Amino acid sequence: MKKIGVLAILLSLISCKTIQVNQLSQKTTKTVVELGAIGKVTKNLESHVFQITTLPNYEQKVRVAANTVTFTDNTFNAYAQAALQQNKKIKITYIDSVANKPGYAHLQIIDKVQLLNELNANHNSSVNTYLQNTNKSVIITSVSAYFDAIDLSSISQAEEVYLINNKPQKYSLALVKNGKAFALVDFSKAVPFAYTTASFCWKKEHGKISIANIVEHRETCARDTYKNVAKLNKKINYFKY
Repeated sequence: MKKIGVLAILLSLISCKTIQVNQLSQKTTKTVVELGAIGKVTKNLESHVFQITTLPNYEQKVRVAANTVTFTDNTFNAYAQAALQQNKKIKITYIDSVANKPGYAHLQIIDKVQLLNELNANHNSSVNTYLQNTNKSVIITSVSAYFDAIDLSSISQAEEVYLINNKPQKYSLALVKNGKAFALVDFSKAVPFAYTTASFCWKKEHGKISIANIVEHRETCARDTYKNVAKLNKKINYFKY
């Protein structure tokens, strides 16, 4: 019986590491994460912890898909735990039996081409150099976060959403409707509680190393591109067959 009890506890802890949002599996977080930030994920029995190590400078806006989603038991519990850890007041009440439930925003970077252009640009040369000399760095490509009623309503009305740097080292969402920007949503006001990451695939052309692609968990890099930069400099033994 003791073994069964311990196993049940372990399984419950493991199952709390991820939640399903719009059919996408996301890691839960109690600490602050930001869309477009770069860092490393450390794992323990209870959770995944994302530590931000650098914030790229996005001089050109990057397109984001934004959806408002109704809370479930699992997502609300993840939000509530994150709010407590982040010293944010829990401003909503969730009752499973009530039909009209509160919601949150699910944000996902969808313009990979623009994202790659920004990461490889001269204004991010120090970030690029850092990534080449570190292992297992990843970038946050989607975030689920609670926003207050006003910001969430604005996000739901937006026809286009963009990730921007309106201030140094500070990310915001620029909201566009009818071809005009109508609101700016500050990430610092949100309570992020789940996220996904992507790894970098590197290439070398004409002696220059750059990021060729970003790939989701368990995806592999295309031919002649590698997650480990050191492999770009490996010597080929033409006599081995």
